[in-house]
Amino acid sequence: MKLYPLVLLLLAAATLTVHAAPISMTEEERQHRIGAIEKFVNQALVKFEPSLTAPVPNADTRDYAQAALAYLLLGNGNDASVAKAQAALERFMSIQNMNASSPEFGKVPWNAAKPEIHDGNAIEFSASAMSSIFISYGDRFPKSFLDKVRPHLHAALVAVANHNQKISYTNIALMNASNQILLGEYLQDAAAVTAGKERFEEWIKYTRANGIAEFDSPTYSQTQISLLYEIYHNVRDPSVKAEAKLVLDYYWTELAANFFPGSGGLCGPNSRTYSFLANDSNLTHVYYLNGLPARLSKAYSNLNDEVQILAPALWNDYTPPVEALLLAGETPRLILQRWGPLPGQDRSNYITSDFSIGSASHSNGAQDRLVTATLASMKPLPFISVIPDQLDSPYGNIHVMESGGHSKNHHLTVPISVAQDHGSVLALLDLAPGLEKEASSSISTDVILPLHPDSLVVDGKPVAWNKDGVPVDTNSVIGIREANGAMAIRIFTAETAPGSSPAFFLKNDGEEWGAARLVAYHYKGANTQLKVSSLRSGILLLAGHCASDTEFQSFLQQAKNWSIVQSDEGALWKVKAQGTEGSSKTLLEASLDLASKETGPRSVNGQPVSLPVLSINGVDWAEKIWAKLP
Repeated sequence: MKLYPLVLLLLAAATLTVHAAPISMTEEERQHRIGAIEKFVNQALVKFEPSLTAPVPNADTRDYAQAALAYLLLGNGNDASVAKAQAALERFMSIQNMNASSPEFGKVPWNAAKPEIHDGNAIEFSASAMSSIFISYGDRFPKSFLDKVRPHLHAALVAVANHNQKISYTNIALMNASNQILLGEYLQDAAAVTAGKERFEEWIKYTRANGIAEFDSPTYSQTQISLLYEIYHNVRDPSVKAEAKLVLDYYWTELAANFFPGSGGLCGPNSRTYSFLANDSNLTHVYYLNGLPARLSKAYSNLNDEVQILAPALWNDYTPPVEALLLAGETPRLILQRWGPLPGQDRSNYITSDFSIGSASHSNGAQDRLVTATLASMKPLPFISVIPDQLDSPYGNIHVMESGGHSKNHHLTVPISVAQDHGSVLALLDLAPGLEKEASSSISTDVILPLHPDSLVVDGKPVAWNKDGVPVDTNSVIGIREANGAMAIRIFTAETAPGSSPAFFLKNDGEEWGAARLVAYHYKGANTQLKVSSLRSGILLLAGHCASDTEFQSFLQQAKNWSIVQSDEGALWKVKAQGTEGSSKTLLEASLDLASKETGPRSVNGQPVSLPVLSINGVDWAEKIWAKLP
């Protein structure tokens, strides 16, 4: 029986103890896992197929190309699969702009039936599938069809070449490079290949210096890693193939290090998540296919993503390094990393067998999750996350229309400054920026909590719920215990808008998702545009190991005893938090410039915060991997 050098980490559900013993995944197990993902792909194809004959192509345009690839992958390029793929590609070609004099030449709509969506990335996603289709299966199509499609591929390449996006837009920057390299090779367009290589080199240079900009995204990490698989599998140039392998090794090091067996998926702060409560299914499926004990979920799953996930598993020509996968079982571990060149564009994540807790100190956007924790459990507990909110519902259930026409979950994008030492996190936020632009009836700092952990207490006492919420204040400590993991949370300041009074509550209005929230209202009243210079919010989060109720009460008392001192130096808001983490004294200092809205100086135990590109338990993995570049 053939064995694959993948690490299968075992989670002992009864004790929630992680065992990192490396074992090999047999071919039988590998095929079983592929079969599970194939089911998702087939389910998505069933939903998609009516769009093949609809009067107007009403699927997302990228899905026509991805469906074609799916048919070829699942049918291994037999006649029936080629015919289905051809039908899907015909629909794609019918809506591509082929007017050479048009500024939109080569582009496609995101969805021909939804003209309100204006997303220039549509051609990138569609072209991405095209390269794999024609490089791997081009010889299966009739020559007449290849002759017909070739001008469309040239047009797509023109649109891709004209699609200039900043290099920190990680998934699109990689997609743009991949499309130019691979379509350029297939079409024998040397200029396109050169441009694509230069784009890829630019992205590598930026990432080597600053880390991955779309960092640890439950949604887009899968897209990024799938694009790298695509380059590695399809490219003819051996030097580009070697670079793609090295970048894949880097990704797997970071993603495996941030895998939490206690919840079966990614943990820690992240950019661009389409669920504030949990992980999207995308990256979880990638973990699963590579031997980690991921918990499969159907949450936010679509055809494009599932095909991107399945293809590398069927190609089976890249295996993540064993030393990278082993990181997923190393406990405790402290991951320190950067995700950009600006002050505060960094990330800390501390993982034990019982919990993970992490923080990032610069806002990435309206779908980031910058201060977050997870407790090890077999229950589907929601993430504990700090969400600055103007909807009076921080759970992500209310979607907001973005400028491009997509409707997405949303929270306020705010300045933030965070200092973290292992399981202790001090976070400062300013919710004022942008409030003058649109009217609001509610502005709040929310901490999403699991509604049904083993214990949920306020100042050590069980919560007595009522329909209006349980009143708390700046001295209240919310305690959560699940198995041997515990969290203590305190919102110690919440500046209010003029005319408002401080209002703090514990609410269970997320019951349908198994969630509650600690909420501090900065404003609640008539719908109005708020013109305020600042709305400060300060949160202290502590995580620890508690094997008994006695230890839990002692942990909560330690949290109560933390001292917090605030001061102003001009526009600089400074906070010093000092207390005990276990048996160790901890001093966290953070500051936020309320004028420039930038992260100020931070320190941990007297040492200024200056994080590396990627360090795991003190080992500089970034340099260890990037040093292998030619």
